[in-house]
Amino acid sequence: MIYIADYERYIFILLGASKFAYTSFLFAATTAQTTMNKAIQDMSASVQVKVCINS
Repeated sequence: MIYIADYERYIFILLGASKFAYTSFLFAATTAQTTMNKAIQDMSASVQVKVCINS
């Protein structure tokens, strides 16, 4: 049987872990964008334009 205090502690651990994972993901995404190859940036930009035009 799980007591309320244990359950709350478990939720806080989950929230802390997900917040940390989200922050690391954002950091990795922004770091990857700044170091990305110029050709890849141009290609992704053209894909985004095509998606906007088609939708």
